[in-house]
Order: sequence, then C-alpha cells, then structure tokens
Amino acid sequence: MIGLFLLLSLQVNEGREFWTQDQGAFKIYHKVLGRCRKIGDGIAVWTVEEEKHVKTMWYDGARALLWIGVEGSDTLYMRELDSAFTAVKFEGEPVKGIAHIYDATNVHYFVGTKDGVYWSFDGGGGWSNKNGDLDDRRIVDIAVAPCDTASLYSIYCATPTGIYEKPNLPPYLTWSKLPAIFSEGFEDTSYEWLLEGNVEVVNDIVYEGSSGVRVAEDGNVTKTLSCLGRFCFEYAFYLAGPDGAKLEIAGGDDSVSVEVRDGILGYETGGEWTTFEEDTVLSQTWYVVSMEILPEEEMILITFEGQQDTIPSLEWLGEGSLTLSFSTTDTLWLDALNIQPYTHALAGFFSSKGVYAATNMGLYKWDGTDWEKELDQEFTFLSILSDGTLLAAGPEAVMWLKDTEWIPLSGEPDSAAITCAFLYRGNLYVGTEGKGMFMWDGNTWVEKNQGFTEYGIVPYVTAIHCGVLVDTVLFVGNGNGVYRTDDGEHWREDNPGFLPSFDYLTEDVVNNVYELFAVSTPGDSARGILPLLTEKLGDIPDYNRDSLLYILLLDIEDALATGASGWCYGYFDPENEYVPDESVHVYSNHAEILYIDYPKFIAERNAGEYAKILADMIAWYHDMNEEEWVNRCLREYAEYIARVGDGNDDTTTVSFSTGRLDASNVDEDLAYLWIMYLRSRFGDDFPQRWLDTRGVYVVNEITGLRDTLPVQGFESLDSLLVEDSLTHVDVYRDFGVYGYLNSGGYSIKNLTNVKITPSLFMENVFSINYWATMVFELTTEDVQDATLFPYDSIRFNGYKENELCVHLVWWDNTGKFTVEELELNDENEGVIPIGDLKSGAKSKLGIVVSVPSSAGPYAYAYFGFSSTLQKPVTSVGMFQSPLAPRFLRVFFYSDIPVYLDAPDETPALYSDTVTVIKYLEYTGTLPDGRRVYRADVELEPGFSGVLTIKGEDLAGHEVTSTIDVAYTVVGKEGGIVECAGTKVYIEEGALEKNIDFILAKSENALVCGPTGIELKKEAVIEIENMDGWIYQEKDGKWIPLPGYRKGNRVYVKINTLGTFYLGKPGDLLSVPEKIDMVVPAVVSGDLKVKMMTPEFMDATLTIYDIQGRKIGEIFKGVVPCEKMVTYPGAALKPGVYFLIFETRTGRLTKKIIWIK
Repeated sequence: MIGLFLLLSLQVNEGREFWTQDQGAFKIYHKVLGRCRKIGDGIAVWTVEEEKHVKTMWYDGARALLWIGVEGSDTLYMRELDSAFTAVKFEGEPVKGIAHIYDATNVHYFVGTKDGVYWSFDGGGGWSNKNGDLDDRRIVDIAVAPCDTASLYSIYCATPTGIYEKPNLPPYLTWSKLPAIFSEGFEDTSYEWLLEGNVEVVNDIVYEGSSGVRVAEDGNVTKTLSCLGRFCFEYAFYLAGPDGAKLEIAGGDDSVSVEVRDGILGYETGGEWTTFEEDTVLSQTWYVVSMEILPEEEMILITFEGQQDTIPSLEWLGEGSLTLSFSTTDTLWLDALNIQPYTHALAGFFSSKGVYAATNMGLYKWDGTDWEKELDQEFTFLSILSDGTLLAAGPEAVMWLKDTEWIPLSGEPDSAAITCAFLYRGNLYVGTEGKGMFMWDGNTWVEKNQGFTEYGIVPYVTAIHCGVLVDTVLFVGNGNGVYRTDDGEHWREDNPGFLPSFDYLTEDVVNNVYELFAVSTPGDSARGILPLLTEKLGDIPDYNRDSLLYILLLDIEDALATGASGWCYGYFDPENEYVPDESVHVYSNHAEILYIDYPKFIAERNAGEYAKILADMIAWYHDMNEEEWVNRCLREYAEYIARVGDGNDDTTTVSFSTGRLDASNVDEDLAYLWIMYLRSRFGDDFPQRWLDTRGVYVVNEITGLRDTLPVQGFESLDSLLVEDSLTHVDVYRDFGVYGYLNSGGYSIKNLTNVKITPSLFMENVFSINYWATMVFELTTEDVQDATLFPYDSIRFNGYKENELCVHLVWWDNTGKFTVEELELNDENEGVIPIGDLKSGAKSKLGIVVSVPSSAGPYAYAYFGFSSTLQKPVTSVGMFQSPLAPRFLRVFFYSDIPVYLDAPDETPALYSDTVTVIKYLEYTGTLPDGRRVYRADVELEPGFSGVLTIKGEDLAGHEVTSTIDVAYTVVGKEGGIVECAGTKVYIEEGALEKNIDFILAKSENALVCGPTGIELKKEAVIEIENMDGWIYQEKDGKWIPLPGYRKGNRVYVKINTLGTFYLGKPGDLLSVPEKIDMVVPAVVSGDLKVKMMTPEFMDATLTIYDIQGRKIGEIFKGVVPCEKMVTYPGAALKPGVYFLIFETRTGRLTKKIIWIK
C-alpha cells in the first residue's frame, strides 16, 4: 500500500530537484530542477527545467524586435515576436536595458551593465560604451527621461556611490554626477551636521562653493544616522599640518577611525593601526575620500586618490545607528560632506527631464535643481507606466502615484518582491520574485499564474524579473526564460532558439521516450525496454518503494578534456539507490533514475543504448560488486534484444578485436561476441542464469556452515559452467575459432556478419592480451618466397609461463575447411607444417592463437613465429673496471634477438646449470647490426668457476656461451694467475700495490685484470689449445701482441692490464731452439742482460768474480722465452766477471770485463 500511495501521489507537472553528475572530463555533481511530464506503466518521464534567468527585456517598436539579457551572460538575444531567438555577442552582463523612441522611425538602445553603460543607434547592429568620464561604472539601474517621444532626452544611471546624468547632447561622453541626496556644503546656517566646540564656518579655504568649516583641536563635527544600511559617504579635507583629519565611525560600543598620522592615511580598529595602499597626505592640500559603508559585507570600501582599500571585519556596521564624527589634533578644514543612500531603482519623468530614485532612505525626486523627498519608506522598485503614472514598491508598501497623489495598494503580493509593472487591458499587472503575476482589480490583488506550471516548475516560472507589453501581448522574463500571455489569464512558454529544452523537449519527444520504455522497442513491438529487460534479465531495484522508474531527460555535460563531446547517451548512477546522508550519500536522489541525454535522443537508433543503461541498473541490483566486463557483456545482450529482438538475426558488422575480455573497458563488440557465443552454446537463457549465479562458500570455518553469496568475474562464470563440467578456460579455447569462422559447426547463433582482421604474419614476437585472440593467415602464394619460407615448416614459440592455445584452420581448393589444435610441448613450442600449402594441396591456412587464462608474470602473453629458422651468430666481450674491481661487466653480442624466453629479450647468466645470477639487458644495436646485451656480475675473491650465458632464438634454438673465471688478489710480489688452461705471469715489482685481479676467458675475449693499469715490468699471458692469436686495443684498433706459439700454446707479452680479443693467428716472434744469453763484452755503468729460452722456463742468472767467488744473484724466476734484466754497475769494481745462466735444460757461461 505504501508503494501505491507514493505512486498516486506523484502528479504530472510536479517539480523536484535532482542531483546530476557530469559525464565528461570532470565527474562533478550539481543540482537541476525537473518536471514530471508523463506517468504510467511503472515509468515517470521527467524533463529538466533549465534555469535561465532573464534579467532585462525591452521591445523595439520601430523594428518589431524583442530583446532579452540573461543573468551571468555577456550575450544578448533578440527576435521578431513569433520567431526564434538569435544570440548577439555583447560587452558585459546586462543589468537593465531600455529601448527609447528617438523619433517616428528610430529607437535608441541603452544597456546598463556591471562595467558601465552601452548603447546602440542602429537596432543592436553595433554597440559602443558611453562611459566617458563616468567615475563609477557598477551600474545598478538606468533610466531615460522624458519617457515619451523626444529627441532632447537625458540618460540616468545609478551606481553604489551616486546617480549620474548624461544629456543627449555633445559631448556625448560627458557624465555629470548629481548632488548627493544628503549634501552639506555649509553655504547657509541650517546645518545638517552638529558643530561643537572650536568649529567655525569660513570662506577663506573652501573646496567648492563659497563656504567651508574649520575645525580646531577641541572642535567636533558630528552626524548620527539611524539605520541607514548601505550608503556612500564622501568628504573633502584640508590639513594645516601633517596630523589630524580624524573621522570616527561608531556603532554601539564599537568604532573605527580613519585619520592622518605623520602625513600617512590609515585606520585604527581594535587598537591596531593599518595604513592604506595610497597613503601619503600633504598638508595645505585638498583631498577627497569616498567611503562605501557595506553592512552585509561587514566592511567599508574606501577610495582615495584613485585607489581602493578595505576596512574588513566590522560586524557592527548594520546594527542600530551610526555616528560620523570629525576631530583633529591640529587644524582641519572640511567641505562637501555628502551622504548618498543606496539607490535600488530609477524611473525617468514621463514628459520632461528628471528622475525618481528609490533608496533605502525613501523615495526622492530630482527635477534638475534639487532632491525632493516624496515618500519616507524604503523602496526597491520603480516603474513609469504607459499612462505616465508611477508605481513604487518596497518592503513596507506598494504606492501608486496618480494625479500627484500617492495611493497605497495593500495586500498581496509581497511588496518587496515586485520586479515589473504594466497597464494591461485597463488593469495594473505586476510581476514578483517568487510569486508570479498579480492584477490589481481596484480593491485587491488577484493572482494571474494560470499556465506557468504547465511548462515549468514553480521555483523558476514564478521568479519573474522583467517584462514588456507589446500591443495586446504581455511578455515576462523569469527563471525559465520567456513566457507570454495574450489575455492576461493564460501563460505559455515562449523560448524558441533560446532554451534548448524548449526546442527539443516537446510533447512528442516525451511520448516517444515513454513509448520506448513502456510500450515497444525496435526489437519487440509488444514490449518496451522496461518489461523486456525485466523478463530477460531480472527486476530493477525499488529502494524508495514507489514502483516507478524515473527517466530524466536532460542535456548531459559530457565534454572531454579536449573540448570534444564524449557522446554520452545516458547513464545510471547507483548513488541514487541509497538514502541521502550528509556524510556518505550526499548526492542521492533516492529514486530509480535513468539519465537520458535529450539532444542525442532518436528512439529507434538509440533504443539499444538506453537498454544498456537499464541493464546497468539491473546488474547493479543483482550484484553491486560485479566486475565491469561482466556488466558490459550483459549490456550488449540487452542492446541486442531491444534493437534486434531475442532470436532475430543481427546483420550489423561485429568486429572481433584483440582486446582483453576481462578489462573494465572491454571493447563492446568483443563483449557482444562473448555473450552471444555463450548464449549460442549454452542456451538463450544463459545471460539471465549468469546474472543470477551465486557461489557456495564456507562462511563459518568452525561449524562448516555454507551459504550462497554473489561471485564476480570468471568465478561467477565458472560457478555456472561447472554444471557442464567446464571452466571458462575450456570454453574460451574454442571462442577464437568461432569468432574467426562463424560458419558450419563453429557458428555463433544470430550473428551473421562477424569481421576479424588478421594480423600480418612475420618473424616477430607478438604481444596479446589475456583472454584474447589473434589470427594470422597464409595462402599458397604467400609461402612461395623461398627467402621468407625456405623450409616446409614454421616454428611457433610461446612464452612458457603463458597458457596458449593454437588452432590451425586449413582450407582446400573447394572452400571447405578443417580445424585442428596444434600440439605444444612443455615449452609452449610447436611445429606448423606448411608443405601442403606450398604445394597447393591446401589453399589457405588460418592460425588462431588464443590466451584462455592470465597465467604468466606480465600484463600480456607473448609468442612468436620463425619460418627461416635462422640461428644467431654470437660473441662475448668483458671488462673489469679499476673503479669497481669486484664487478665483471659482460657483453653478449648477437646478429638477431636472443631471448630468455620470448618475449624476454634478456639472456641469462648462470653460475651453474640452473641458477641465474644475472639477466643481460638489451642496451642497443651496433652500426654493424649486432644487438648488445649487458650484465654486471659481482664476484668474491677466491671465486673460480664457469659462468654460462643461455638463451634462445625466435625458433626456439638454444644459444649458449661460457666464460671461465678466476678472481684473486695480486700484490707487489707478483705471481701466477691461472684459470682453465690460461695463465698470467706477473713479475715481482710489476705492480705498485695489491689489486683485485679477475682472469676471465670466453671463446673470443680475455680479461686480465682491471683495464688501464700500467705494469712496471712486462707480464706474459699463456693460453693452451689456442688456434688464433691475442689482440689488444690501441687507438680504436685491435693490434696483435708480440709473442710466439709453442705446440698448442700461445705466449704474448703485455705492459698494460685489461681486455683482450682472441682472434685470427698473429705474427710470431723468432724463438731460440736452446737457451741463450746476450751480454756486452765490456761493461761500463749498469749491466743489461737478455735471457732467451725455447719456452717458459724457471731460470737463475748469477754473477762470479775471476777467483770463482759468488758476487750475487741477478735473477731467479720464469723466463717467458725472452727477458731483459739490469744489474747496477756501482756495486762492482773494475775487473773480469763471469755470468752463469742455468735452466733445467742446461747451463751457459759468458765472460765480461767491467771498466770505469
């Protein structure tokens, strides 16, 4: 009964507020007002009521043009009476516009804005500002007098600081400010101000006129204002010295003083002194200070020397009376003390120049000479009526001036809210801000609002701001645009070309929306979207228990960051399904709402789009946490049954994309194919069964209690497929073949045109989304190129951690096809035979690669093809840096990519057969085309072993290179570093200090210690089982090192440690067949001896005197075939000596003579 009561309580034309959310770049919520246009069959169609406040309106009778200005816009709109509005760019936001008849054929337009006054002499074709010397351009109201036909008129404008007049005479830019309503120039003895103490009226120093007032140190000039509210106070002052000129503004127990101290203008409030921006004051000079008292803003705005400053935080300004009091500490002259009450409205005289001003201190009249008070109350509205009478309205009264007599009009409407007035059909009509239109029948006010709420909602249509009378038609501007009446009784909306909703949201559109959702769809003539989807998918929520689905038609804000339209046809917002809460669900409307974009509404074309939005609501109601891709599948099914009809064939083209099925933004065609594929395999009711699927869970681990709970994504699908002993992985393996072929035994029911674009076959690594499919095609003609297809097979190489499925579709020459699944090994590798394709026995091959799961560490799955079966040519380079000597940098070069496993182009470095210690990263390609991979390996001193580089090419061939490594520390004493048949002999004294020494050898590179270290003595490298030679880089070239070959060993000498290249045979040195020694016969100075051996040998060199006594041992160590030693001559006396050179193969003695 509660739902029935709520249903019956909603009425057509009822209005309410709605929260809506922008669907473009920014998801911002804002409120709109909607009006209920149609109710029935569980559906309520609402239309947004656009809030466009028409603030000013005028009519050009000479051209028959109606003009309007809109709040917050710098655009004007104009039209002929029964045509559509046209936008006209303007200079500022209009406050009020006037059309003044200049003569029988010309009309002048005047528009007051927040930035001054503008006018046009050519019917709005061109606008120019007429601000000239207008000091204050913040226009509150404007008026023209005389109001009847005349050429010699004046225009008046009211600003917060005063009222200005500009006659229609040259110079046309000259404005003159009218005297303030309360003005004191001390020209006579009836002072408006109280003069106390040492104050004297003088005529020696004056600002204007013939008199002023002089205030001495104990003098005081005071005025108390009773509840004046907002006003402007202006005064001129002149100082004898640098101090004085104090003005105290007091209200109750609070005050603020504006004064001059030491030639500086400032203010003091709360005991704190603050100076103004333009603050310097000279003595014996007149200055003018203008002060706007702003009680509502709790501040005073001060203008001094063209600059503005504020005195903020004056809470007491609007409470009770204010007292203005001048005093001084020296001598002060005052003049021109002007108080201007705030002017709410102006009205020009009907038949002569002059103006009425409605202020917060009463109603005043300016006749060109002086201000005269007409009425004592505050008035906020004035209007000269067509018969020359004047209507004034304010918070306390509505007064009508007729024949010089003010007549009160009592009762409704609220007098403070009157915004416009007309004499229409012999009666007085007024518009109000919030209560609509009223007519004065001579005794009372009669409401005249019939028809307003048939086109708009109360808050907008009854907010009347302005209007004009055109012959027998009355136009008004309100919060919903423009309305008109021909008889004063019935109003209708009249916004063609101005409000888009007026042009779009016709009764026909409302009925079409209703019919589409309630009665029929393109796919089912007997059911609308709502009954169709609730039958095929499930119920919609009804959290507010009114049994209604709201369709709100509005112009959805869907602009993207680029400014382009996001093309949002509509949306569902789950926020509305919660009770509004100030902290959590702030933007809930607590109703079942679909938001529909009316500018894009075409019933037949968009029926499917609207079905998707309703499907969103149904899916959310069944499981608010369901994954978005599942909802997209259900959306696509809903679109199908609404657009095509359940069981009917869809002849539109459906593209099979390679996108990821479970992505939140899954391609709509892919989601459509998937749901239709499942429906084709498992029955027409599969979508609803999937939506209703709930999994069984243990909800209490102690008791084992089980319950059914919603499950999401593939888990929900598997919970349904388990009935057929299947999982989604099983089902997806065949999905790609169905999508590719869609014929014969692989057809998807009701889809007649599935399009898939094959990818280009090439030797390459391809990336593919999980739960996605790629197709490649090869024909007999494609494989005839022997360069690209030299063999009768193609290798498929998939990333081994991915789950991949490959189907081969073979076509014969009659167009028949067969399907087989390619067998893959544990490494995801397989061989595709193409011999029949080459010979022409088969005409075409389709390769369907599917990924039925998310197995794998990356965001994508990877695979590749190789038809040439090319193997890579590789080499290794190495480097030990003296700055990081514990690291061995390894370079691996290959003429084609090398993978750890496609697509990981990172060959691995192993310390044994299974342990990866580093991955070699691809760093670039050399000019010769070789790809470079690099890794830095940290070693521990004492390490000795083999490092292995492993990878594979695209065809799956294993690629391997080894590096023998030994890591030790070598010092001044020298030594032998040995590693896998390679030795480095370092003599004592060759190094100045201990160094980390890495000896590493690959097939084509050798590292002997840190690069760049110079040796004090030569070292020797010995490599066994070597066919080539050893090279060292010098000036960018690889230079063969000097050395020799002995059997299967190579010996070379080095002076610098670093990296060496092992390459082709080099130039050999001559090697003696036996030991030998070259010495000079006569020695003077140091002795140099060259020792030679047929191979590396341990040797000693000893010197003896002529009596056979041993003098000393010159050398003991290894001689690498050739070695030069030096012995200092200063240790010997002149005489005959013998040198004895001994090795394991013999002994050689030579005699020398030492002289000085």
